[in-house]
Amino acid sequence: MAANTAKLARLSLEARPSRNSSNAPLAKGTTSTSAPRSAGMSATELSMPNSRDTHEASSSMPPRSATKSWRSRRSAPPASSAREVRAMLSVGVEVRVDIVQSASSKRSRAYGPSSGLFDAARSKTVAMRTCGLIRAMPRYPAGVQQATREHVALVGDGQMALVLSDILAVRGITTTLISPFAAVSEKLAAARTSPRLPGFTLPAQLRVTSDASMLADATLVVCAIPTQYIGATFAAMAPWIAPGVPVVSIAKGIEVDSFRLPCDILAEACGARPIAALSGPTIAAELARRLPAVLVAASHDAQLCARVQAVFTSPWTKVYQSNDLIGVELAGACKNVIAIAAGVADGMGLGTNAKSALLARGLAEIARIGVALGGKVETFFGVAGAGDLATTCFAPEGRNRSFGERLGRGEKVHDALSRTISVVEGVPTARALVSLARRHGIELPICEAVDAIVFNGLDPHEALFQLMRRASTTERIG
Repeated sequence: MAANTAKLARLSLEARPSRNSSNAPLAKGTTSTSAPRSAGMSATELSMPNSRDTHEASSSMPPRSATKSWRSRRSAPPASSAREVRAMLSVGVEVRVDIVQSASSKRSRAYGPSSGLFDAARSKTVAMRTCGLIRAMPRYPAGVQQATREHVALVGDGQMALVLSDILAVRGITTTLISPFAAVSEKLAAARTSPRLPGFTLPAQLRVTSDASMLADATLVVCAIPTQYIGATFAAMAPWIAPGVPVVSIAKGIEVDSFRLPCDILAEACGARPIAALSGPTIAAELARRLPAVLVAASHDAQLCARVQAVFTSPWTKVYQSNDLIGVELAGACKNVIAIAAGVADGMGLGTNAKSALLARGLAEIARIGVALGGKVETFFGVAGAGDLATTCFAPEGRNRSFGERLGRGEKVHDALSRTISVVEGVPTARALVSLARRHGIELPICEAVDAIVFNGLDPHEALFQLMRRASTTERIG
């Protein structure tokens, strides 16, 4: 029997729902139960870890009732599968459970509410189908407002604009993507694909255009333009945006000439209106595959924060709120510079020890300049700070890290930039950040090294030598 049990079809977990699964009719004989875990819980409770959830998620053994039921069925699913599913349930996840077929008896068995694996009081929906997978489909937390009828205009045609259109499409939110370039919008509208994000197909219902007049009907405008071009782009488009319509920036950088952050540029270009930033560890290639991600919506306007959270919360994206707009924007801008340094370390083959040290000291530099410019220190150690920094520095797809890696391997700056389709925001940001730091009398050794490598031709090996021979003092953050 043990041998037969070992031959059970493999249970696999998929953190993203398939594109066609959310609205697909249930198979004949499907059963479902519903009881929201988050009922009666406040938004604060939902955002905090639950000790019971943490304990249950970390346990590798199923509850006693579940074990008894599995034994009566003479088989048990892998403990790791149970653990992972329970962990997902602890953060409010809808789970579709598929039938598992025994190799010996060919009889179908399903691990669901009857087996005790899923507590009906904590699961949202359990549906049995015969497609061979357990699909995890996160539900919207009860503390998150459901988006009202919106028409979102995405200004830009880069990777993040493309993947955000997918999130909005799943939410059923009317969306228009407005490219600043007519030729790009025509190709995008016809092919529904972009060389910026291979393998990704635009939602069928997404309207693509270069006509700025389409902004007139928007209830929410998203700026997906690189920082250095926001001013010129929105100076031309702002007249079409209706008064009072909020603008949300997803750009990460600092304007070189003025040292302004994206939301400051938008405030000047678009006039008096609510402004917010949406940031966090979001590698576009992973969002395109609908892998889980967490973001932060930041604004001085609490209502706008909640609105942005509601609009961009999806089955694979969770959005937190913050009132530290400056801190969130600075974290997103500065991490790109540290990511270039991390890439240089990769290209030079310096190893994991050196890269980890670089990230730790890089985070200290980000917090140091960030607090000096008005950000909150806790922001830099949260999702928008440490989270985004880690993702950017380790993800193979990160364009700032990849650019730095080419420099570490000996490529010239011009050649390394020419091989990158998207804008490497860390390059201009390094110059702006170093200038800002000198103005405030703040030392940023790693950022200064990146600036010297990119703009002054400093050899990466010499930059490493200079960093290593700096006097060792007491470790500090500020």
